[in-house]
Amino acid sequence: MIPLNLKEALTALADVLAKLPAEEILFDWFRSGRLVGELSVLIKRRHPEVQAEIDRVYQERLAQLSKRRHDPAAQDYGL
Repeated sequence: MIPLNLKEALTALADVLAKLPAEEILFDWFRSGRLVGELSVLIKRRHPEVQAEIDRVYQERLAQLSKRRHDPAAQDYGL
């Protein structure tokens, strides 16, 4: 199997989605957030270690954002 880079993978995904009716693409995949949800499920199933790292980074980022909201000095400096 030839490894694909992200741009090639997204191009292949766009080609597959383009074969669907416009209404399904718009409402079932894009507006509903289904595309992101499906990718998240696939990563979780096929690469649980990657999903664990994504979850860890996400939690760290939330903690940083929360800290910034509660730190008046950070707000003064635009942090």
